[in-house]
Amino acid sequence: MPALRVGFLLSGPMRKPLLVAARSTSLNLMSPRRRTIAAVLVGLGALVYGISPIDIIPELLTGPIGLIDDGAVWVGAALGIWKLLSGRNRPPETTAS
Repeated sequence: MPALRVGFLLSGPMRKPLLVAARSTSLNLMSPRRRTIAAVLVGLGALVYGISPIDIIPELLTGPIGLIDDGAVWVGAALGIWKLLSGRNRPPETTAS
């Protein structure tokens, strides 16, 4: 079963965000090599954000509380990497038309 992807669309005359859900098959269509490359890039991005002096909550001003956003990025990256690599050995799913 494909994963459920949640996103925002702008709709209506005032262009208010509309929360929508759509079935995502993009992960199932990625080759194992592409999944590995994507996982490495996600990990590098999280690492760069963690050691960068530019943060949402800077450590210099808030002390240890500033590590909360770094931890959230690392946990999110770990979950993303796990999701990318968990189906790496499975062949891509084909959709019946």
